[in-house]
Amino acid sequence: MSAALVIAALAVSACGNGGAPLPSATPQRPELTVIAVGQDFGAGLNRLPLAVLMADGAGVIDRAANLEVTYSLATGGAQRKVDRLVWWAWPVLGGVYVGFAEFDVAGIWELKVTLTEGGRRLSGSAFVEVRQKPAAPAVGDAAPAVATKTGATPEELRLITSASQPDPDLYRVSLSDAVRSGKPTVVTFSTPAFCQTQTCGPQVEVVGRLQDRYGDRANFIHVEVYDNPAEILEKGDLSIARLAPAIAEWKLESEPWTFLIDASGRIFAKFEAFTTEEELDEAVQALLGA
Repeated sequence: MSAALVIAALAVSACGNGGAPLPSATPQRPELTVIAVGQDFGAGLNRLPLAVLMADGAGVIDRAANLEVTYSLATGGAQRKVDRLVWWAWPVLGGVYVGFAEFDVAGIWELKVTLTEGGRRLSGSAFVEVRQKPAAPAVGDAAPAVATKTGATPEELRLITSASQPDPDLYRVSLSDAVRSGKPTVVTFSTPAFCQTQTCGPQVEVVGRLQDRYGDRANFIHVEVYDNPAEILEKGDLSIARLAPAIAEWKLESEPWTFLIDASGRIFAKFEAFTTEEELDEAVQALLGA
């Protein structure tokens, strides 16, 4: 994939479902291109995935120790440092850096990235819009107990998911039942066949492997973004797609999204855009031990 396509794909991180694109800006002729891989940030602590590329489009890969990421209100104010910055490789598009930022108030925030390497300091920036409250459920919120489709046979599954080889274990229980089951739940919202960034299929596979590992202790569910995947595939026309009711109920403006729900039915953790098996596994272990 060309550098231009990588930048374009990461810029939408998760295929948008009508959400406005993030405001973004960089200095003229920036030394680094910085892309916030996400669009739903709220006042408070946020997981912050970032793609960082050189000016020629080459990825800045696995150099977290050489990067400093700071953030401040675009209108001015104290600079703060992004915490716990880690590089995560992706199955497509290279990968991203993930850290955590505490946005005090709603508004436009500027992210500044500095790469120090070989005696050089390269910099770049991006802007993100922070709402007072994110659109999607926040950590601590009650998980919307919306019914989702279930099935087990190939005929049933083709009406439920756009995955080419669906794992029946991810469609055995409705999300509404899972939230009320008294067991923890991991749910991923994605559309494997229609995802613009090609990360939705890999995300469902990650959740499937976690189900193999922890399925006796928690519910694992995939919710297809579109309500009529078989019809879309048969006609080859995405314009006839209808959003699944759960997407509207959860107020998701992009995909993939993955949520961890505790045994009481509240959001324990949330992950916008593709999230690696290692990062999710760590979160699932924390969920099961909570």
